[in-house]
Amino acid sequence: MVNEALDATPKPWLIEEHREALVLAANIITDADVILIGAGAGASVDSGLPDFRSERGFWKAYPPAADLGFCYEDVAEGPWFVKNPEMAWGFILHCKNLFDAREPHEGYHILKRWADEKQTSWVYTSNIDEYFYRAGFVPERITEIHGFRHTLQCTTPCSRETWRVDMEGWTLDEETLMLSSPLPLCPHCGAPARVNTLMFNDDKWIGDLTRAQENRFTAWLNQQLGERVAVIEIGAGGIVPNVRYQCERYARAFGTRLIRINPGEPGGPQGTISLPLPAMQALRSIDHLILQQPR
Repeated sequence: MVNEALDATPKPWLIEEHREALVLAANIITDADVILIGAGAGASVDSGLPDFRSERGFWKAYPPAADLGFCYEDVAEGPWFVKNPEMAWGFILHCKNLFDAREPHEGYHILKRWADEKQTSWVYTSNIDEYFYRAGFVPERITEIHGFRHTLQCTTPCSRETWRVDMEGWTLDEETLMLSSPLPLCPHCGAPARVNTLMFNDDKWIGDLTRAQENRFTAWLNQQLGERVAVIEIGAGGIVPNVRYQCERYARAFGTRLIRINPGEPGGPQGTISLPLPAMQALRSIDHLILQQPR
């Protein structure tokens, strides 16, 4: 007897109520020449990553924070790198360890296969887990709107320089949430360095690398005018709505219906194909329907 909890076989009959939307999504993706993927935090939940903003989600992911009375917004603020850099870095290192301990789920590899079958593709994401890289997507066709977790900058900042760093071997005190390794320092002024990731209330972030990615993305978008483009948005919520709003905009620009996969906020403008499902379940089911189509 098959263990249902472990069986990864696609089961579209479990979501029969969404079959019409799934078929529409499968047809758009099959007919497309180009795929544009928008991804928010919900895209990675099926890999075992927590939803930090859900009720008690951050505390489940980072239990010491509950004892200290900190919520996600408290420790994910840019000013923490000045007020308490050891704690700010402790949170960043915790996230890095969490991301690295898990693998991109099957849905990432389904998206990669779809992308490989088209003329071209692009990923537009607010995530810093780097799962699209690890799933094999071309780095030159990824836009990371919230920056990078392996790139540093000065906290001041004394210049607009950023630099890559290898965090392997850095250590964290899980009880205090503090970085126990030496603080990274700016090579120019000696001030504490910070991660080049956009945080809450963050007026010190240097977004030059992201702007360069966005400029390449704009040029790529202009090259796709007249092509059949599938816009697939996954796990992008309304609290930080950048990915969500931009995907709506791109779908309008290309005259296509937005495919929105989101179990909590699936609605959208008129014409949106809404799939209130977790990322992996929706992508598996769409892929199942695509593979059933005559070649």
